[in-house]
Amino acid sequence: MKVVTVQQMRNIDECAIYDIGIPGIILMENAGLQTTLAMESHFGLLTGKKISIVCGKGNNGGDGMVIARHLHNRRAKVCVVLLADKEDIRNDARLNLELALAMNIDVVEVTSEDEIFRLKNCLGSAEIIVDAIFGTGLHSVPRYFYQQVIDEINLTQRPVAAVDIPSGLNGTTGEVLGCCVHAALTVTFGLPKVGLVFGGNRKYAGILKVVDIGIPLQVIDRSLIKLNLLEKSDLTSLIKKREKDTHKGDYGHVLVIAGSKGKSGAAILSATAALKIGAGLVTLAVP
Repeated sequence: MKVVTVQQMRNIDECAIYDIGIPGIILMENAGLQTTLAMESHFGLLTGKKISIVCGKGNNGGDGMVIARHLHNRRAKVCVVLLADKEDIRNDARLNLELALAMNIDVVEVTSEDEIFRLKNCLGSAEIIVDAIFGTGLHSVPRYFYQQVIDEINLTQRPVAAVDIPSGLNGTTGEVLGCCVHAALTVTFGLPKVGLVFGGNRKYAGILKVVDIGIPLQVIDRSLIKLNLLEKSDLTSLIKKREKDTHKGDYGHVLVIAGSKGKSGAAILSATAALKIGAGLVTLAVP
């Protein structure tokens, strides 16, 4: 599986929208639906669950609004915390906000430090929290208001589903920008981001789930991304199925000469590895 920087993923999204002609609103809808399905798979039945969705004013917040609709249709008890004035929401996110309001989903505006108590009220009763604040759009330390929001989410110790990437984590470098949401599940779109795969801060993502949001494979294939994540599926095709009437002699004999007195670890590891990769017989020669 290819692994991308934030800019590479943005280029792929733009190619899908402007070159292929897939409307951004469709990609947003797919992202929200796939996140909801991933949440169901990870957390179990969501019907009746109290779920708070914390949304920023950008596209990540728009994804959160889509999630709110799908959770509402599953009869979850949804509360959306919008970290902006409703009038400031634009484009595809604006449409999904209007749809959520038309479905009578509870949307609470929290726009300043003085209104953090409203966030606390929504988070306090939640069984699951959805982080749809920044996504991959964060490149510098957020202002203090957002740090307060992230701190409040973490203080609840409730399980968090992060939309695309935990808020506060740089998707390219894996750097924590001031503070970061601790997610139990991260649902990332299209391809995994470098910051979610490498570095010492992967722990903030929890379980990583990569979902398809409808980006054409031809767009990904021609993007010339050189970084790949080796997966089990990449290796299974290399392992030939063994017939029932064969024996160890048909699959090679490996001689491992390794180790020294009092240091047998290398010998054991290499001999075991030879068996694991399919050698029929392994002979270990040690002092």
